Amino acid sequence: MDVIGADPKNKKGEYFRANGWAWHPIWDYCETIAPKICRKVKYAHSNDGDGLGSEDAEKLGNLILIAVKSGQVKKYISERNEEIKSLPHNPCPHCRGTGIRHWFIKKGTTLYKSSDYRPKYDWSILQHIIDGDGKLPKYKTNRKRPNEKEVTETCNACNGKGFEPPAEASYNFTVPHIKKFGEFLINCGGFSIY
Repeated sequence: MDVIGADPKNKKGEYFRANGWAWHPIWDYCETIAPKICRKVKYAHSNDGDGLGSEDAEKLGNLILIAVKSGQVKKYISERNEEIKSLPHNPCPHCRGTGIRHWFIKKGTTLYKSSDYRPKYDWSILQHIIDGDGKLPKYKTNRKRPNEKEVTETCNACNGKGFEPPAEASYNFTVPHIKKFGEFLINCGGFSIY
């Protein structure tokens, strides 16, 4: 996400960037410490140009910097990480929770180029993860072609573990990053999210 200062006082207020994995928890935290201000940003989790005016941005920035200085942000991040650790893992959709990946490789090739191999699995495992029914569906028939051989190897998506951490584990932020956002807010003169 690109957060652009409307009337920056200095370089710190011109621009703030966070990829989606970092932006969403940063804004979630803002909503925690300043819900009344943050409710004014209807589309904070998208890049539609929504944002805050100068006064509200500066108030939010000051609240963030106070929370950083007091250790509140560090505590929040620690508690959030512990909560994420307690969430259940998902079976790996690429190896179907087995830790072993099956491939159909064109005979006579040794390199794994996209034109030389195709995975032996179907996407019903992803529906299982979405539904959360607790049962792994069996492989659907996925036959070798005449010019292919089947190869098995350790799953390169989960490193043979058979599971992936919950999606929430991919979204994280750090104290220095949110501090930088607070400094941006104080100096931006209002902002828009793109």
